[in-house]
Amino acid sequence: NFQKSMAADVEELIIAKGYRIKGPYESSDEMIYSDKNDSHMLLNIEIAPDFTNINGKWKPSGIGAATDIKYKYVGSLTIQGKINMYGIEPMTNQKIWIKSVAIPPVSNIDIHTEGKYNSIEIKNETILYQDPGIYNPIGRALAKSYESMMSKIEAHLDPRELETLKPEIAKLKEKKGY
Repeated sequence: NFQKSMAADVEELIIAKGYRIKGPYESSDEMIYSDKNDSHMLLNIEIAPDFTNINGKWKPSGIGAATDIKYKYVGSLTIQGKINMYGIEPMTNQKIWIKSVAIPPVSNIDIHTEGKYNSIEIKNETILYQDPGIYNPIGRALAKSYESMMSKIEAHLDPRELETLKPEIAKLKEKKGY
């Protein structure tokens, strides 16, 4: 949900700054030739969270069918990281612009699974990210610094800075032949 919200807000920012957009595309492979040729830059945004100081463990929480013990995860963590933005020339896929915005650290986020899982399920690490008792507290923590992150992203999308890239973009498009 964080990723979807950020994508919508960044799209809104881009339009408000006077840029025209095409897409969104899942990858540059989805773009047709005329879209690549007519576009100056692809904007790729990568959210790279870093979960640190993870204190917690799986605790027995009852017995399921056939005496299969069920477990709940209880703990806390700190989230930080960064949001990387890459400007890519669409014909050559060459990076022409790179910026990064820090995700401010939020510490002591209490997490616990709402579901109870068997010993096979807990070996699958992704189960943690699918449980509302994990992703909701992380989402609330990210929401605390969302406005600050969006302000920094907005500052990086300055049309004057991106205008300086046009000569380089034109040279790359000239070199690319089909």
